[in-house]
Amino acid sequence: CSQGLVRRGAPATSFRCGGMARCPCGARGSAFGAVALAASLPGFAIGVHVRHSGGQDGLQGTVTEAPLGTVDVQYKILEPSEMPIEVYHTNLGKQEYFENCLLRYTQVVEDYADKQLQALALEALDLEAASEDFRNASLWEGRHKERIGKLSNWFYNKYFSWLSGRTCGQCNVQMTSGGEHVVPTQDELEHGAHRVRLFKCPTCPNVSRFPRYKSLKKLLETRTGLCGEFARVFGLFLAALGYEYRLVLDWTDHVWNEVLIDSRWETVDTTCPGYNFKHILRWHMPVVYIVAFGAHEVLDVTARYATNWADVEARRGKDGNFDPKVAKQLIHEADERVRELRGETEPPQWRAQEAKDLDAMRLPGKL
Repeated sequence: CSQGLVRRGAPATSFRCGGMARCPCGARGSAFGAVALAASLPGFAIGVHVRHSGGQDGLQGTVTEAPLGTVDVQYKILEPSEMPIEVYHTNLGKQEYFENCLLRYTQVVEDYADKQLQALALEALDLEAASEDFRNASLWEGRHKERIGKLSNWFYNKYFSWLSGRTCGQCNVQMTSGGEHVVPTQDELEHGAHRVRLFKCPTCPNVSRFPRYKSLKKLLETRTGLCGEFARVFGLFLAALGYEYRLVLDWTDHVWNEVLIDSRWETVDTTCPGYNFKHILRWHMPVVYIVAFGAHEVLDVTARYATNWADVEARRGKDGNFDPKVAKQLIHEADERVRELRGETEPPQWRAQEAKDLDAMRLPGKL
C-alpha cells in the first residue's frame, strides 16, 4: 500500500458495517462505518482494518461524490496510534439499524457459498457424526425431514454449546452479565467480533469476555454462542449438504433457520429442536419484522409466524418504528441486490407460490 490510493466507483454494497472489505492492494479486511448507507454523504469517514504479511496496518477512507449507488474512497495509511477503537454503532436510529441488519445478514448468507468453509463443516460431520452418515445423500432419499431433524439434534446436543454463563476461575462462582458490551480487541475484530459481552465476578474484580464472532471459521472453532451463532453455523451445515437454506431474523431478538423440503420452507431452530418444522414462535413477543435471508432472496416472512396480522400492522410505524413503506422498500432493494450480486434476474422458482401463501396469511380470519 502507499499513500493516496483511491477506489473509484465502488458499489456501495461492497462495503458493509462490520463486513469484509478488500484493500486496494488486494488484502482482505474488516470494514466499519455504515459506508453502504452513506454513498450520498461526502466526507463520511470509514475505516478498514487489513492484515498484511508484515503485520497489521490501518487504512482510513473518506467517501467523496460519486454516481448513485457507488462510493469513491480515498485511502491513507494510519499509524498504529491513529487506529480507531470504537467500531460498532450504539446510537443508530431504528431505520439505520434496520438497514445495517439487512446488509449484515446478507453478508453471512453470502459466506455460506465459500467452498472452504463448507469443507470444514463436512469435515466436522465426518469426525463427530460419522455414525449418522449425514453426508450420504442416497441414504436419506425421501427422508429429508428425518435427516434435518437428526442433524439439528446432533448439533444441539453434541456439537454446539449454549452460552449459559461464565465461572470465575478464582472464586468458582457464576459470573453475571448485565448486557454490557465493551470495545473489542484487535484479534477479536479480525474475526468479526464488533461486540464483546462482558461477564463480571460478583465477589472479585475478575471479568470474562465473550466476543460475538461473525467469522464462520472462528465459530467452527469456538462452537459456543447464543441463537445468532447457532443459526449462522447451522446454516453453513445446511449449505454444505446441498440444501436451499435461509437465515431468519426476528427483530424482537431471535435468529433461526429455514430449509426447503419438498417445495416447502420448514422451520429449524437448533436452540430448541422440539420446535422444528412448526411455524410457531416459542415466546410471546410483540413481533414487528421477521425477515428471511437466503442465497437467492431476502423476504419478509412475518406473516408465517405471527398469530395476529392486524396486531403486527398496528405495531409497524408506531412505538418509534419507522414508516413500514420504507421498510418494505428496503427489504425489496436487499432482495434484488442479492440476485444482482449472483447475476440472477428473476426471483427463485418457489417465490410465486410462497408469496400467495404469505398474502393469504395476512387476510383477516385466516390465522
